[in-house]
Amino acid sequence: MTETPVFPLCYSGSLEYFAILFKYESILIDQNEFVPKQTTRSFLEILNANGIQKLSVPINNKSQKIPYHLITIDNKQRWQHQHWKSILSAYKSSPFFEHYEHYIADFYQKKYDTLFEFNSSILINLLKALKVNTKLEFSNQYLNPDFILNDFRNKESFKKTRNILMPEYYQTFSYKHHFVCNLSILDLIFNLGPDSKTYLSKI
Repeated sequence: MTETPVFPLCYSGSLEYFAILFKYESILIDQNEFVPKQTTRSFLEILNANGIQKLSVPINNKSQKIPYHLITIDNKQRWQHQHWKSILSAYKSSPFFEHYEHYIADFYQKKYDTLFEFNSSILINLLKALKVNTKLEFSNQYLNPDFILNDFRNKESFKKTRNILMPEYYQTFSYKHHFVCNLSILDLIFNLGPDSKTYLSKI
């Protein structure tokens, strides 16, 4: 029986994702899971002047029967340029953007072949930005859910990110929109900066 909690590897995961992750000294990430469609493994949500914007990483593999680490990115599309342009539009004027942009900017310049490599690289840097010491372990074989005490791979709210209530915090476009909870962790970092970890500990 695996006691270390098993997490999905998300694209700059939601606030809830990080709030749960913080509770553990180490987590296990399954490189060989079959990735469900339409989950935050391949998309994130940010808030811009027009409301919620979903940014998806285009992938070549359409079948769900391919291990996560073999899912390749469709780099024929200029998705990195588009994502970074959208992030700039949404957060360039936020209070802490200039202090934290260097933690993710390079990931939109370097080419990545697989979704797993891209997501794991960003996650490692986001943990550094948040000053979180949770250790990441990566499995070399598929992890059977029947032998896992805490398996978050199919947690429903990691798929439908609005299904959770959270305390309000300042958002760049709060003057135009009601508070939107559980966006990508980028929204929290750029708006709350060093107070992000304290906020997440209260969820």
